[in-house]
Amino acid sequence: MKGFLVITVNYRLAPDHAWPSGGEDVGLALAWITANARQHGGDPGKIFVFGQSAGATHVATFLFHPQIYKATAKISGVILASGLYRITEEHRAPNVIGYFGSDPSKFADRSPITHVANNPVPLLLSVAEFDPGFLAAPTYQLAEAVTRRDGRPPPVLWLKGHNHVSTVLSFGSDDDAFGRKILEFTDGILAR
Repeated sequence: MKGFLVITVNYRLAPDHAWPSGGEDVGLALAWITANARQHGGDPGKIFVFGQSAGATHVATFLFHPQIYKATAKISGVILASGLYRITEEHRAPNVIGYFGSDPSKFADRSPITHVANNPVPLLLSVAEFDPGFLAAPTYQLAEAVTRRDGRPPPVLWLKGHNHVSTVLSFGSDDDAFGRKILEFTDGILAR
């Protein structure tokens, strides 16, 4: 037992719910968590947000985009795992186009990395050894942008032997190195 209240949320799906619905859904979830955490044994003043894959993209959109971010919660730190943070014309997968649209003139504004300076929240970034390149590279690009923002790099975990989904499936298993690193990150912030 680590003393965490864990709330798992989801988001509306494209193409019926296009950009910025995922980021908005993160904000709605955080507002609910802030209002209801105490009645479930949580502390609304100590919130960590974890997003993986598309969830990481939506969390980053919520955190950084000035039109979407609303200070509805006191966020202590954020863990982003293998997300897409910069949209370019190279991203032609139907799900990416269904969410971000097909107009390249909007890609920069809809890319969370463009707005990273808007929120100095502490970050822990991760990428899996066997993530596809189009998901691995954006993590390092985000790390560079955060380094420029903060004048020092954020922690970036390279998770050896893991693929895109095995990272989160490893929590609580015999190979819980990722979970332990997340606890080090959260404990370090709470100890400040």
